[in-house]
Amino acid sequence: MTSSKVEVNTPLRGGRAVLYLRVSDPKQVNTDYDPEGNSIPAQRKACTELAGQLGLTVVEEYVEPGRSAKTIDRRPRFNAMMERVRERGDVDAIVIYMRSRIFRNAADAAMTRRDLKQLGVSLLSVKDPTADSISGDMLAGILDVVNEYQSRAAGDDIAYKMEAKAQRGGTPNRARLGYLNTTESVEGRPVRTVVPDPERAPLVRMLFEHYATPDSTPSSNSARPSPPPGCAPGRRSATRPDANCRSTPSARSSRTATTSASSPIKDAYTTAATSRS
Repeated sequence: MTSSKVEVNTPLRGGRAVLYLRVSDPKQVNTDYDPEGNSIPAQRKACTELAGQLGLTVVEEYVEPGRSAKTIDRRPRFNAMMERVRERGDVDAIVIYMRSRIFRNAADAAMTRRDLKQLGVSLLSVKDPTADSISGDMLAGILDVVNEYQSRAAGDDIAYKMEAKAQRGGTPNRARLGYLNTTESVEGRPVRTVVPDPERAPLVRMLFEHYATPDSTPSSNSARPSPPPGCAPGRRSATRPDANCRSTPSARSSRTATTSASSPIKDAYTTAATSRS
């Protein structure tokens, strides 16, 4: 790998470079003695070493911690970096750890390569360098297509397995309100499942029972204030043809008092939601 680094599209020695560092999962940060986790510092070390070998001065880092966006338009730090490259014109190279850290979409990669080439900015990768040639451009395109395929295939595989687990009664995600995640031992094997939450389940059950019982909800007529004098529902005022026949201030205050009044359903929902948080 070291010998292949001399083949990349290298700018003149003494140029200026920025580093782009990214992890896709928020779980990869704040999980080590270093708040950046392990991956970001490792990427920084490798990228800084490559910049040093090429005589580049690192002027700024653009760190995208825990950004799983598959398209570049949802990466604020990447967009800030590209804006600087376009507007300030003080960057000769962008150094990345691996192409998959910056591109998961082949179309995004192709447009970015085109923009950087027009600006005279090199894209340098530590792990998968490519030459500044026709064959190098072809290899870069192939790598970007393969990265997109791997990203999409992994997503499809995860979705399929999560659906299959749910069809067998499993719980691939966090339990819904009213249940708790738990692990049971079945013939010595750990099986993840859900059980009713003894604290919240009765509250959720009461919410459904109230919703299914017509007498437990306020009548639609009782919550509706009477129209002001001279008005009929849906019509304009007989004494003021240019005024809408909507509720008067007293009617509005009456409606506000009706809707804001406490009820068993509202109290139960508030209690369940608060205890879950």
